[in-house]
Amino acid sequence: MRNGGKGALELLGVTASEPWLAVSQSDITDDGLGVYQVVVDRDGLAAGVYSADITARSSVNTLVVRVIMSVGGGETADVGVVYILLYEQESEAPVAQVGALASGGVYRYAFSDLPPGQYQVFAGSDADNDLLICDAGEACGSWLTVDQPISIDLKSDRDNVDFPVDYQIAIPTITADSPSTRRGTSPVGVKARNK
Repeated sequence: MRNGGKGALELLGVTASEPWLAVSQSDITDDGLGVYQVVVDRDGLAAGVYSADITARSSVNTLVVRVIMSVGGGETADVGVVYILLYEQESEAPVAQVGALASGGVYRYAFSDLPPGQYQVFAGSDADNDLLICDAGEACGSWLTVDQPISIDLKSDRDNVDFPVDYQIAIPTITADSPSTRRGTSPVGVKARNK
């Protein structure tokens, strides 16, 4: 937490909206500004994606930071070959891609020689071999979640860009005016070429 302006500012308090999220002081000054540690406790939580807010209240304003985290099912899984694609924020095609096999339920990947920039990471299987990942019935994932992919501001080497890749369940919605209409059948809005 830092003062983004030139006037005087005092941080009055930092709170988390959910019990699984804790915020503690790490290295702060007398006015409450500085480094805070954020810790997620997944114990006792069912598998799924969770969200919460961290609220920092100061003498000038209130800042709300959204936190999204996921809890895996706990079992190791293998969804076959997974293709990991790296996109620049404005790019329509991947700037880098790799294929990976599971080892103990973990898919390891790395990209090298990337210039600094804003990137998004997507991963998925291609069971029907149509050169597209994340079709219905295929495994899919993205940093940070499939529902809310987030750009990575890459300035130097980065580790631990980890996220779950699993099968997305699409439940069709039938509307009164069009009984055959199906919605939500694709887990990602834009399909990505994987080879």
